[in-house]
Amino acid sequence: GGAITIRTRAGVVKCRPEEIVHKRFGLKFECSTIILEYSVPTRNLRAHHAVKVDLPSLATGTAACDAAAAEHLKQAHAPWLNGVSAQQLAELVGRLRTASVGGGANR
Repeated sequence: GGAITIRTRAGVVKCRPEEIVHKRFGLKFECSTIILEYSVPTRNLRAHHAVKVDLPSLATGTAACDAAAAEHLKQAHAPWLNGVSAQQLAELVGRLRTASVGGGANR
């Protein structure tokens, strides 16, 4: 794939998608965002990539809607989400959707 540009405090770093090593996911419920923590060992870099989820379109959603949203996110954020299972992404989307519908109780 093409080069990815990563903005850091020290400046801009370029790397290839295959250099990204996924570390963990986090959820920011207040802004409906999945946060991917990743590293680029060849650049001695650890960083975060934010994946905004459009929850209003999923408000009455189901697991099938979560899966469709996950596929869309995988395409929109392909360089960062390459190799992440659609099922894992769908579960994260579902947690955000459930929390937003339930007033944030299911965190």
